[in-house]
Amino acid sequence: MRAILSILCFVLSITASGQRGSAAGETVPDFPFKKILNATYASSSLNKIRQELTIVDFFGTWCVPCIKALPHLSEVQEKYKGQLQIVLVSVETEQKLNDFLSKRKNFSLPVAVDEDNTITNLFQPPSYPFTVVLNRDGAIVAKITDAADLNDASIKKWMDAEFTLPSAPAQVGATPIKNMTVSVANERSSNAVVRLSQDFIYAAKT
Repeated sequence: MRAILSILCFVLSITASGQRGSAAGETVPDFPFKKILNATYASSSLNKIRQELTIVDFFGTWCVPCIKALPHLSEVQEKYKGQLQIVLVSVETEQKLNDFLSKRKNFSLPVAVDEDNTITNLFQPPSYPFTVVLNRDGAIVAKITDAADLNDASIKKWMDAEFTLPSAPAQVGATPIKNMTVSVANERSSNAVVRLSQDFIYAAKT
């Protein structure tokens, strides 16, 4: 039984890690948030909500680490209001997300409904939780799986960093931008057990 479980975990690990999405250093083109819950606006786009840092957090109501990270994300959003914008993205239905939000008072993070997987397919998160940090120009500066990595030191580093960007922004899937220092913090957990859990959860949901 243990051998079968080990093989299953190995296959799931390959499946999840083999997926490709936008790479660190690439500039993400503008894309729409077709339906946004828990905000004063019902829809928007990346360019419209862009701040010094824009943080796209892939979230699921079934994902325990995602839910545990919400208080920290809310604190970060409040502390850096006007400098960064956090938006949660979920492939779940609007009804399920509304039910989830209705049980949480004083929760102000916007939640983008991505039932058609438009945004998720663009980034193809290898596991959940998964967070992409974009700078003012829309370039990916970090990918993280632990909300603790979204801290004052990292935020200051990402905001203060100088970037050399080409005159024509690279598109997702193109060659990564040159002359750009990119911080990619723990795209997948360093803990082997947590990695297997992340891979299993993601593979099961997709």
